[in-house]
Amino acid sequence: MEELYFLKENGKYDDSETVSGKEVWGLYIELIQSKDDDFVEQKLRIKKIQSIMSKFTFSIFLYSQDAQRLIERGYFNDDLGFIYLYGLERNDDAVYSYEAGLMDKQLSSALIF
Repeated sequence: MEELYFLKENGKYDDSETVSGKEVWGLYIELIQSKDDDFVEQKLRIKKIQSIMSKFTFSIFLYSQDAQRLIERGYFNDDLGFIYLYGLERNDDAVYSYEAGLMDKQLSSALIF
């Protein structure tokens, strides 16, 4: 509930049934690029958004074949070092879908437990 309040107070949640990963990503970018005068407050806000982002992320070894394939397809955010997956509903070989979650059959070299 605290996380939804945080998103709402930052204009990224409108009491709907879902939270937009795109909005969460946008807020993350805003927070890490902002130069807040209050260092402690800034660190707290970044910790909160990282907690929220953990619900939208999974780890994959950057030099794996899977990661390289995603990077070659243009999903890598060079500024932040993330492979940012978007527009996957239009891809036949997507590694993630909202309905099915992570599709490990599409990931040949990842270790998923």
